[in-house]
Amino acid sequence: YVAERSGGKLTKISATGVKTTLATVSAADGVVIKDGTTAYVSRFNATGTTIVSVNLFTGATANIASLTGVCQGMDLDVNGNLLVTNEGLGKIQKINLTTNTVTDLATGLNRPNDVMYESATSLLITEYNLGTIIRYNTITNTKTNVASGMANPTDMFREASGNLLVAEGGGGGALSRINLTT
Repeated sequence: YVAERSGGKLTKISATGVKTTLATVSAADGVVIKDGTTAYVSRFNATGTTIVSVNLFTGATANIASLTGVCQGMDLDVNGNLLVTNEGLGKIQKINLTTNTVTDLATGLNRPNDVMYESATSLLITEYNLGTIIRYNTITNTKTNVASGMANPTDMFREASGNLLVAEGGGGGALSRINLTT
């Protein structure tokens, strides 16, 4: 699934490369899929970010939260809450998808661009300006470096092996693999 910012749509790309537009979502950016039935898409403009749910079968959309700041990367935690990076405000926000309540989960970050849930007490976060991947402890509100020296890390994906793939936006772009066990 791809959120196309300039095209303003959510697109599914099959294994054979066939593209299917699922919904129109203006200024679409981040996307995360829940249970194969719903996509959550961040879309931002000059006034902030709206999180939109998209039914993957019907294409129906609904706004679920409005946030101040530029929000892109997202993930789901084990309880089905949506975790959202808020670049402009330097924090990770949690949206309870049952009540649509928004709470701050991690603060004091340097332009977080993506977030990945690890456990009830641990998040992996890209810090774009610092070129780092950090592990953030949600109980103690402390962070430790997992990787540094990256050129504007943006998006993360965990391989089946446990390694982390990180897209870097600076220096012409790169894809880095990080072994999280060493």
